[in-house]
Amino acid sequence: MATIPLPQHSTGYPGIPASRSLGGPMSKVFGQASRLLQIADEAGWDADGGRFEALNRSGILSDVMKCPDPRAVNRDALRKVLTGMLVEVKGFAIWRTLQIGGISREAMLGKVTEGGDFVSDWARGMMNHERFTTSPRKKTLRLARAKVGELGFTEMPTTTELFARIRQVGSLCPAEVGPRLRYDYQDQPNSEILWVAMETIPDLYGDPYVFAVRRYVGGRRWLYAGFARPDGQWGLERGVVFVPRK
Repeated sequence: MATIPLPQHSTGYPGIPASRSLGGPMSKVFGQASRLLQIADEAGWDADGGRFEALNRSGILSDVMKCPDPRAVNRDALRKVLTGMLVEVKGFAIWRTLQIGGISREAMLGKVTEGGDFVSDWARGMMNHERFTTSPRKKTLRLARAKVGELGFTEMPTTTELFARIRQVGSLCPAEVGPRLRYDYQDQPNSEILWVAMETIPDLYGDPYVFAVRRYVGGRRWLYAGFARPDGQWGLERGVVFVPRK
């Protein structure tokens, strides 16, 4: 099939006549996006779309766009994250399936404690926060687990770097995975702690936290919460739970 060239007009946008040009901020955004794609095409970047797709899934672009002043973005830190995305990471097997949803946050807290598990004050605070929600419908979620070092890191990554890598191989967990996994994971080995890769939930002071399920040497099972600021580092031996790509 022959290719029909699009007419060029004074608007600067192919195929959009001057009389129909988009105006205002939308016109500016359209032009910037068009220019970025043109640069990528001219440079021969990402012919199969894989790297753009990984960048889109990582959430990095959204975070940069939300920054009040893009000029304040730390370019060296951003380059480090983007370079890390080029690492080839193996796929991960399904560790366990977990049924979530169909229960209120109040009922979920009761279910965890009635089962004999302990909930830390920080974890309770997270469950009482407006960002903690549960799905109204029951659904089955597949989970994978890995040590931080198994995600391709040779040096301790920051939370930002770790979560960007996890988005390459899957996605972060819904917050309700934390308490649900605590209730479900009754046979957790002593001394083990698994961190839930999830969107952070702030405490009363605005500090970001994530859930963890932990079993102490004495056998007590805890739903725990840990500090996870963006620049906080993760040891390579730490175990994390996430949703693997299908």
